[in-house]
Amino acid sequence: YKIWMKVLSTDELKEIYPDFEVLFLDKLEQWVKDFAPSVIHINKGVNTDSGLTTLHPTFKWLEEYNVEETKMHDILADCRSVKTPEEVKFMELVVKISSEAPLPHHEAVKARSQRELSRVKVQSVLNEMYNCKFSHYYPICACGPNPSTLHYIINSDILPETSMCLIDMGQGLHGYGADITCSYPTNGVFTEKQKQIYNLVVKANRMVLAQLKPGIKWPDMHLLAERVILEGLKDLEIVHGDVDEMIENRVGFLFMPHGLGHLLGLDVHDVGGYLHHHPPRSDKWGLKNLRFAREMEENLVLTVEPGCYFIKSVLVDRAVDTGIDIDKYVNVDKAMEYAKEVAGVRIEDDVVITSDGCRNLTIVPRSVEQVEACMRGEDWTLLPDFKLE
Repeated sequence: YKIWMKVLSTDELKEIYPDFEVLFLDKLEQWVKDFAPSVIHINKGVNTDSGLTTLHPTFKWLEEYNVEETKMHDILADCRSVKTPEEVKFMELVVKISSEAPLPHHEAVKARSQRELSRVKVQSVLNEMYNCKFSHYYPICACGPNPSTLHYIINSDILPETSMCLIDMGQGLHGYGADITCSYPTNGVFTEKQKQIYNLVVKANRMVLAQLKPGIKWPDMHLLAERVILEGLKDLEIVHGDVDEMIENRVGFLFMPHGLGHLLGLDVHDVGGYLHHHPPRSDKWGLKNLRFAREMEENLVLTVEPGCYFIKSVLVDRAVDTGIDIDKYVNVDKAMEYAKEVAGVRIEDDVVITSDGCRNLTIVPRSVEQVEACMRGEDWTLLPDFKLE
């Protein structure tokens, strides 16, 4: 094994981790016996996203000790959720690196130098520029009708002349990762319908960012994003009725059938969701899709990713039995008319909660003017960002 792989000795590992005992597993039983602990804490718990139980030691000799299995999982999950200042700096770096990857892709799509949209282009930019060889997750590269599929992974679409592209990707660096989504027109210029839906989603994103600070409850932010989107869709006559009533009856789920965002760190959907001392998961459509419901704390790192999608299987085929009265609230024909030009838009930023607000780590074009300038190969940073009215 040592011929092919570098194997560090325990002394070398001790130099890297000076505050820890370092030994091989075959020495562990004797070390524990000599240490004679009154209790051994085991990291055993359930991931509330996957439902999987953490891998934990099952040594036979542990039966001789007082083993505690209920506390360590939540403690470690909380430690991973709230980042140290050093971790925040590192995540700022990996988000900055990941922010640069979609920009050449904007220009390549506009120039139509290749007909197929795939993850290879995005990946190669990162590999060549930063030696980041691993995506934090499998990228989503969708156009045509496919942005309405939330986790679309075929990634080999032929680019239509007039379509929205949705690129959801993030690079990993030394274990930490980013998660950024950009949406933009394939021909470099938004149609009126594309612009309307795009601006609506960016507005929802910015409204949430303006509210985030310690003490804010995450489900309230999801409902805020829903409200912004429903109000905009009402202005466009895609939905009708009282917005408060639509929120109560979960109409927002029909257009944003995912949670507003998730914790971010060593995993793309990082741990720290529904721990024992946090609020429980809701049973309502949309809200039950939230990956956590906790209050904001300083140095939490999370994504803010509102979206608006026109999903045929939901609105027309009624494949999901939501109990929502679609015909009462939705002009389905008009929604499908919009779907021809803009099947879905998602805007995803990576943010860190500060002592009195939040800081957006993502550096990509967001206003319509910035996106169109970027796709013309111009310096988009000279143009104003999206501003809330």
